[in-house]
This record gives sequence, structure tokens and C-alpha cells, in this order.
Amino acid sequence: MAVEHARAAGAETMILLCRPDLVPLYTQLGWSRLSVPVTVQQPDGARISPLVTMVYDLAGLPHPTIGADLRGLPF
Repeated sequence: MAVEHARAAGAETMILLCRPDLVPLYTQLGWSRLSVPVTVQQPDGARISPLVTMVYDLAGLPHPTIGADLRGLPF
């Protein structure tokens, strides 16, 4: 599973951009919805992600309260 792999690699947080209809599934799997705007890079510049951003906390870190910038292309 991706969560165990990320934990073993020392990750602190996992981020998932998903379709709204999949939010209930990921919530059941332990993910939480991030309620702030998330900026992603696109070839023509930065944009707010149109998808729902889910986070899986691996280290007890607080979630962003203003916004989040992924500083790269979503993949």
C-alpha cells in the first residue's frame, strides 16, 4: 500500500488530488479533506487545483490554514 511505502520512506504527509465523487472512499481509508486552496503549476503558470485535495497525515503535523502550494506540476 502507498501509505506504508511513504511511511517507510520517511514521508510526513501524503497529498492526493481526487474527484469529488471519490472523497467518501478516501475518507473511509483515513484521508482527510484539505479545506484551503491548493496551487499547482501548469505549463502556462500557477493555478488553483480544481480537484479536491486530500491529505494523509503520517507525523501529526497540522494542516495548512491559509493555502498550500505544491510547487510543481501535479502528477
